[in-house]
Amino acid sequence: MSKIDKGDLLSGSDIPFEQICTLRAVKLKDIRPGSGIGFASYYQHIQLLSLDEEEAFSAMGLAKEWQELPSGQRQAYPLFAVLIASPPLRELLGRALSFFVCERVEYSEKAAGFLLYRPAGPQDPPLCVGRIDRENYDRVRDGILQMNGLSSGKTGPLTFQNQKAREIYEKVQRHRRRADKRRRQDGSISLPNIIGAVAARHPGYSLLNIWELTIFQLYDQFARLNRYHQVQVSAQRWAAWGKDPFDFALWYKDIDP
Repeated sequence: MSKIDKGDLLSGSDIPFEQICTLRAVKLKDIRPGSGIGFASYYQHIQLLSLDEEEAFSAMGLAKEWQELPSGQRQAYPLFAVLIASPPLRELLGRALSFFVCERVEYSEKAAGFLLYRPAGPQDPPLCVGRIDRENYDRVRDGILQMNGLSSGKTGPLTFQNQKAREIYEKVQRHRRRADKRRRQDGSISLPNIIGAVAARHPGYSLLNIWELTIFQLYDQFARLNRYHQVQVSAQRWAAWGKDPFDFALWYKDIDP
């Protein structure tokens, strides 16, 4: 998957993505109740885009069927095909893509995907500029998750020396997904809590102006405030004892939100 440049993510601007679509830089005001869609709808969109094939089958009530599929046959069911096979999931996916993609999104049975439209001339109908389908969905959703400080964990097609190696890999991935799910459910790192924490400690942001930050910018500022706090604690220990190792460059080292 393509990694979006961190400078582009920090800029707060919409990003043209791989000549497929334009990814929207969602701001906090876009999900604030009253001016935006609300936190619950935002979480629903993110959760849907974070699904893998196994979770999509489970959402359709087919968890047992997925478990009974031989590993070699699971590749015949790409995630996008699974999602659009269910009308309710297809509708939810269309809403999620419409929120995170700047172009107008419209599902097409004939194209077996979502067509993307941009405004043309004042008297002209919208211009179809591309589509999101089974060939590029994984890339698009990975780009959306990056814009929101997240990752799908997808690394592209993998090859295995034998069936045992594949089983071990899939077991590790299931464990990682469970750990990520527990982390997302941790109330201490929920968006409202992070918004309150950054507004309380940041010298420039308050609950009045923090809503202009994008989701990625918020996570970045939260991570940097946390790093700054660590530096202060370490500096105090070093000043008092002078023996603990102390990295004077710690405060500006790269941080993944």
